Amino acid sequence: MAADGETSESDKLSVVLRAGASIVGSKPIISHDTKYLLCVSGNAVKVLSTVSGECVQELRHHTACVTSIQINPANQYQLFSCSLDKTLIKWDFTDGVVLKVYQLYRPLVAIYVTAASDTTLLVKRKVAAKECELVKVDLSQYDPDVIPPTVFRQCGLRENQVSVGCKGTYVATVGKRGVTVHSFKKNVTTTHLMEKDKYELTCVACHPTEYCVATGCETGEIILWWNILGGKTAVRKNIRHWHALSVLDLTFSPGGSFMLSGGHECVLVKWQHNSHTYETLPRLGAPIVAVSCSPDGTAYATCHNDNSIRIISNSFRVQQIYQGLVRAFATKKQAHVTMTPLVFDPRTRALVCNGQPGHIQFYAVDMDKQLFSLDIVQQNYVSSATLKRPLVFTEIEQVAFSDDGDWLATVERRDDHITAVEMRLKFWIFDPKQQGYELNTCVELPHDQGIHTLSFRPLGVTDSPPMVVTTSNDEKFKLWLLADDSNIYRENTCWRCESVGFYRDLQAGCADFSVDGSLLAVTFKTTVTLWDPDTNLLRMTLPSVAVGNVNIKARDIQVLFGRNNCCHLLAVHTGHRLSVWNLLTCTVQWSVVANIQRMTRNPFSDDIAVFTVERGLRVYTMNCAQPIYKHDRLTETDVTNAIFIPRSQESADYDSGLLSWQHRAQLYFINRKQELLTLEKTDETSMAASTTSVSVVRNLPQTPFSILLSRKREKETSRGTRHDTHNQFASQFLKQMLDTPAHVLPPVSSLCNSFLETLLIRKQSGRDTEEEDSEEEDTKMDVSTSSESVSDEEVDNKEKNSMEVDTTRKSSLVESKLHKFSEIGKNEKLFAWMDGS
Repeated sequence: MAADGETSESDKLSVVLRAGASIVGSKPIISHDTKYLLCVSGNAVKVLSTVSGECVQELRHHTACVTSIQINPANQYQLFSCSLDKTLIKWDFTDGVVLKVYQLYRPLVAIYVTAASDTTLLVKRKVAAKECELVKVDLSQYDPDVIPPTVFRQCGLRENQVSVGCKGTYVATVGKRGVTVHSFKKNVTTTHLMEKDKYELTCVACHPTEYCVATGCETGEIILWWNILGGKTAVRKNIRHWHALSVLDLTFSPGGSFMLSGGHECVLVKWQHNSHTYETLPRLGAPIVAVSCSPDGTAYATCHNDNSIRIISNSFRVQQIYQGLVRAFATKKQAHVTMTPLVFDPRTRALVCNGQPGHIQFYAVDMDKQLFSLDIVQQNYVSSATLKRPLVFTEIEQVAFSDDGDWLATVERRDDHITAVEMRLKFWIFDPKQQGYELNTCVELPHDQGIHTLSFRPLGVTDSPPMVVTTSNDEKFKLWLLADDSNIYRENTCWRCESVGFYRDLQAGCADFSVDGSLLAVTFKTTVTLWDPDTNLLRMTLPSVAVGNVNIKARDIQVLFGRNNCCHLLAVHTGHRLSVWNLLTCTVQWSVVANIQRMTRNPFSDDIAVFTVERGLRVYTMNCAQPIYKHDRLTETDVTNAIFIPRSQESADYDSGLLSWQHRAQLYFINRKQELLTLEKTDETSMAASTTSVSVVRNLPQTPFSILLSRKREKETSRGTRHDTHNQFASQFLKQMLDTPAHVLPPVSSLCNSFLETLLIRKQSGRDTEEEDSEEEDTKMDVSTSSESVSDEEVDNKEKNSMEVDTTRKSSLVESKLHKFSEIGKNEKLFAWMDGS
């Protein structure tokens, strides 16, 4: 059976991280020519263009998260990277080649280069959950069996808690109450403590040419330490205090003339060395967690806690922004952030989910890049460090798009359990001129309590206006309809509440429209009800006994209508059981027992994906209780949301050996670590890892030999794809003809000629043949001067013979195909076509 065959191939699919990896986990590096930015991204290192913003290279060899990167001081095109997989790798990042792998037998947290020696690195290794040690590694005398010497027994986990200064002559680290400095020349370690119970130090940066150490404090002060190697008591002076909140990172320019600092204020501050003069660049959008400077000092890179990197010129102009999948602002001083369901935007073909506080982001999964962000709440960002109590944002709880992408509906809510609850239902319309969404209607307090479901009615065959359903804990569901709001001054439309539904004073849970929009399923406690959305009349009630456990909550029940051939089926999961109802007979067609966490529907097939509490996956066809795919362990944390994203036309037509439920759409799911994951073939995963390593473009001149080879390859490629293109066109025409409903098809007489022409392979004309022959003769003349020409009379004879043969074959094929069509009288669609004609 097909189900058994596909289930047996489950071991060939592997979980792949598609997006959501942090690109700000380590300090980024700007190349020496300032053309590329290197940053970590999960298990890989990305090489990004500072001009176009595109990823031109992905370095993949580590098996765990990459924690730090550094440029080789002896070669500006080589890179060092360390990872939690206990390895240190030396790369040629221009070609994406691994030069050497060093095994250090402990998880590596950070690496630091010293200009004093080209082969000496300082590596921070993890020895406990919150403890690290700094060791000195000589790569020229590397021996995996020799334990490297230790510089610091204890140092912080963060990369900016250790810094190398004055051309690699000393290294400094900060603790909560002081600074520890180690001199490589004297081989002496000195600790300088601060006053007791005053404040804690957060980061450190050493001057590149002077014996000076700068430390940031949680109070916002920046302290410069001098005489750090002269004795036990250091001189402390030049306290700079601009930041009102904790200083998160510091760095000096390569020459030491300036110092950069950033923190929770979302402001980059540029200090002049040995002076209190400074410049500020405000409103950068999110707190700055790391700052780095280019080797020539002409550009700066700032990392922000919304998983973004900004390239800033030395004149304080933002030149480029790299935005990864925005992570929710979950900190110790902030309440839990609600994650909106993953939604697909049909207009931009982007994944829509939570962005910055009060924003939703449109993210292109294929490019791993944010397209744009939409401000829903329109409130200023407030840092969580300014308040002692948990900070409560206005959260976007629900997002929904219409089928054509013209309308967007959002639900925002703020509840700090002190003041009154704020909740708004907003409807946005897409403006083609501005190429953006504009607010059309804002409804204050659409329900008395929180909203569970927000869904648009599918665009059916009728000309009914758009409709939206919302369900809430206030025991009601509401239907919102687009109405005319024009007057004598203007023409306008707005959204109004058309009707309200309730059932026996029970809490309303999940809701879903049928594929044609004629039915609406709403759950009330453990009862599933079916309504007519046009009249808001109750049509059917499914018995609660067959639904599942009576003690479950209303929001834990989920209902999904089937698609295509299963449009008469309704899937209901109650947490402990998955049941599929046949609405034609009002009976349960099949039911299985499973600990279900959530399920999602494939919009292009009859399949549903079910995620279990044990973090497994089951894919079912709605008319069969046997799963067509199983996966026992997807992630280490629970799956919070999932969605099927349609494939592009090219990837949908390309036969890559995908399973049946992956042909038209790809399943994506996100876990509590906010990592966007998917399932792909194991061999395709390795192929993708190798093909993404595109060499960095170099301006190399073309040679006559390379031009000759390129022409030959293009010619061979075009010849090889002629028959493939023809077969694809014929299959597309046949599929479109058979999938179209019979009552809307044109007469069969008008379809036969078009269908038969797709089955015929057109022969090339004499002019095309002559052009190809002339190209081949020119190519041969470049290599050898001896060639034979074909007379004009022979060419004319060949053209006439080919045209006669082609016409004879075409007429005979048309007669045979029409004879076959006349014999097929039992086909229902053909009878429908004949009736329509």
